[in-house]
Amino acid sequence: MGREADNEGFDVEQSAWRRHLISWVLVPVACIALLLVLFQTIRAKPAPLKSSTTPDASYTLRGVIDTLPQATGPDKYIKIHHEELPTFKNKKGEVVGMPEMIMDFEQIAPEVRVQEFKVGDVVEFTFEVRWSPRVVTRITQMRKLDAGTNLGLKAVTEGKSRG
Repeated sequence: MGREADNEGFDVEQSAWRRHLISWVLVPVACIALLLVLFQTIRAKPAPLKSSTTPDASYTLRGVIDTLPQATGPDKYIKIHHEELPTFKNKKGEVVGMPEMIMDFEQIAPEVRVQEFKVGDVVEFTFEVRWSPRVVTRITQMRKLDAGTNLGLKAVTEGKSRG
């Protein structure tokens, strides 16, 4: 008696062996490989957003504190009437300048002790600009200047120069 063959002429024992090989070895190996790939994908940390690391630009200016942030109420930001900034660069990196204006700064570094300042203080401050994912301006340093410091500021409306 010879070996049995199935309808397609394959040896039945070899066919059974192949099914066992596929179900007991190849399928688990493929599953383990897939799990390893998924694990590596999940484990990999995405690149940090540029806005959380390095600023796109940093500028040091002088100005007068117009408004201090309040815990409650409408004034959430510090507003500073600052001098003209001729070296200001736009999102494309082009020097476009910034006129004298009263500007809102939504973020203040923890090292800047806002409680030590009052409206009307003449200050020198450094702020960073991050363009992405949205525009953020953050004051990173601020110090009081002598009250008699001549800044040459003109009267302005908020966000725009009038002079």
